[in-house]
Amino acid sequence: MTAIDLRQYPFVTAALNDPLTVKVLGLVTPTGEPHLAVKSSLKMSDSGGLKYDEIIETSRTNSLMLRALWFFEKVAVSLITTDGLGWLLKGRPERVVISGQEFRRHYEIARSNNPQHGLGAVWFIEIETVTETTLEKRRQEEEESHPLLIHLDRLLVNRPDGQVVKK
Repeated sequence: MTAIDLRQYPFVTAALNDPLTVKVLGLVTPTGEPHLAVKSSLKMSDSGGLKYDEIIETSRTNSLMLRALWFFEKVAVSLITTDGLGWLLKGRPERVVISGQEFRRHYEIARSNNPQHGLGAVWFIEIETVTETTLEKRRQEEEESHPLLIHLDRLLVNRPDGQVVKK
């Protein structure tokens, strides 16, 4: 699948740049169990994909990212802004940096943000799909794709006089 350049999605770009956006990385364990981790360091890479700093080298997330890289498995990132907008980004780990100049730059930033932290790896994720998950957007899409499926209470109208009538 062709990689998507996230720079063509201004709302996603804004969400990634906002430090208040909740950024959750989703992976799957070898036994099929979901693994979710909040990753505030998720940012847009220079190529328009994602990158994030993995602080703990021995973390479960780092291990599962390595597995996803080796076995060409998908990962997911959910972004939720403070005003309720949301996106689901799906892709694959593209590469990991564990030494060299690029690693050093990330390491110095991580240490300046928190002297207690080290840096285990810098992960790069190539994005394959972008889906807006904002509630109102998803509701509209579902109503359009399933027009005959509607909950019964939505077929009734409460009148001001207290009576309930069919629409």
